[in-house]
Amino acid sequence: MAAMELAISVAQSVVILFGLGAVGFAVVARKTVPEQTFATLVPFALDIALPALVLVEIAEKLDPQANPNWHLFPFWMVGFYGVSFAFAWLTSHWAKPENRRDFIGSLLYHNAIFFPLVIIKGSYGHASNLVPLLFLLTMVSPPLVFSTYPLIWGKRGQPIAWSKIINPVLIAAGIGLALKLSGAVPHVPAPVKSIMVMLAGLAIPLLMLIMGGNVYVDFRKKLGFAYGELGKYLLLKLLVFPMVVLGLLLLLRPDSDLAFLLFLQSAVPALSAVPIFAERCGGNRHLCNQLLVGGFIASVVTLPIMLRVFDSVY
Repeated sequence: MAAMELAISVAQSVVILFGLGAVGFAVVARKTVPEQTFATLVPFALDIALPALVLVEIAEKLDPQANPNWHLFPFWMVGFYGVSFAFAWLTSHWAKPENRRDFIGSLLYHNAIFFPLVIIKGSYGHASNLVPLLFLLTMVSPPLVFSTYPLIWGKRGQPIAWSKIINPVLIAAGIGLALKLSGAVPHVPAPVKSIMVMLAGLAIPLLMLIMGGNVYVDFRKKLGFAYGELGKYLLLKLLVFPMVVLGLLLLLRPDSDLAFLLFLQSAVPALSAVPIFAERCGGNRHLCNQLLVGGFIASVVTLPIMLRVFDSVY
């Protein structure tokens, strides 16, 4: 794909994500749907629709012969989080002291699945082999995120939430791999396949609608806007960090698919659950929401630019 075509396609994909979030914002703002309704949809989206999407993509589209190093992808992701933490900890000293932990969490926990998924599908089509590779790369993300976020915000002594670490997404990835490697996919009954495909199609729209509704609930409180902190964050998260990762990729030279996916991980905005993590651990949910939404809006411009830079040098 030509560099300009890729930039346009990425921008369109980000606008689609942002548009779905805006719809969620609007329906809650207009009271078309009660605020509590989206809260009840979160378990369905995270524990049913998303795992169905992961299972379907890995079982149907993973090609081990075309990607012989697929089993190393999760280890690359662990390394990526190590680099992310080092960057977040060092650069968080630029934030105000009272905001450091919120800064670290917002820099460290990125939107590992949904942004990359929409960009890949929008730019390379639904049949792209990058989709199952994305899920293999990110299958370790939920365990890493849910086991570390209390430590980031300084809430030590929390019991380990094993249901979040050994979670439905991780289990679905394991089942998808087992079906693919055993050759059992053709023997799965057609109705079961159809049900899983239909559930998978709900994952991204539901999660973005929920995010938009949650943002409205927080911004309605009118707690002020931290323009200075937001400007620092956007510069670090969406411009500086991707260039740091690009430098490491040029040094280490992984294969092109893996390099693209890792760079994409570095260039996306924060995970939409970061404000919830902050609230649970006594952080500043309102600031985290500002960083989250600011990152979403700015990424419409920064993501196409960053991916064009990657395309020109890698």
